[in-house]
Amino acid sequence: MERLKNKIDLHKTYLNHILVIIVTVGAGVTNMFLKHDINVVFFVGVVVLMVFIATYGIMANKLNKELKDK
Repeated sequence: MERLKNKIDLHKTYLNHILVIIVTVGAGVTNMFLKHDINVVFFVGVVVLMVFIATYGIMANKLNKELKDK
C-alpha cells in the first residue's frame, strides 16, 4: 500500500511539473501571437506545447488506469 501511495505521489508531481510547463509555454506562445511576432520560435513553441499536452493526457490516463486496477 505504501508503495502505491509513493507511486501516485510521484505521478502527481510529474503531472504538476508538466502542467507548469504547459502554462508557461502557452503564455509565451500567446504573447507572441498577440504581438504578431510569428516566427520559427513561435512554431517551435506550438509544437512543444502540443507534445506536453499529449504527454499530460497520456500520464493522466495511465495514473487513472493504475488507480482503477488497485
